[in-house]
Formats: sequence, structure tokens, C-alpha cells
Amino acid sequence: MLLLGDQDTDPNAKDLRKTPQAMAQGVHRFERGQHYFKEARNRATELQCPFGWHLQVVPEAAHQNSMMSRPAAAILMGVNAP
Repeated sequence: MLLLGDQDTDPNAKDLRKTPQAMAQGVHRFERGQHYFKEARNRATELQCPFGWHLQVVPEAAHQNSMMSRPAAAILMGVNAP
């Protein structure tokens, strides 16, 4: 499972890498997370491997442990997120 916060969109976050390679993946973490998921799925298809990942977007969450922890815990416990 890959969790992404839909508000993790600050292109000027202080610890966001700005290398050409990083920027090619997206201008912020939300874009980069989507890119990562898509590339992993594409690679699994190329290798003819099963792809068991799921992408879940957490609404109103930026780069915040406090907003991501409840949905993550719900997934780990096998219950619906609050």
C-alpha cells in the first residue's frame, strides 16, 4: 500500500530534492508518489510479475505524520479508515 497526502504539494518544501532527476518525477511529493506508483506498475507489467500494490490518497493531508498515521494504522489493522 502506498499512501499519499493530496495536499503534499509544496514545491518549495525545504527538504524536497531539486535535482534534475528528482524534478523529472514531479514538482512535489504528491506528483512524485503518483509517478513512483505508475512506474512500479509499469515495471511489473514489463517483467510479467504480479503487482499487488494499492494506492490510497489521504484527503487534506500534506507531509504530516498526524494526518497519515490514522489511515496507515487502519490499513495495518484491517479496518476502515476514520
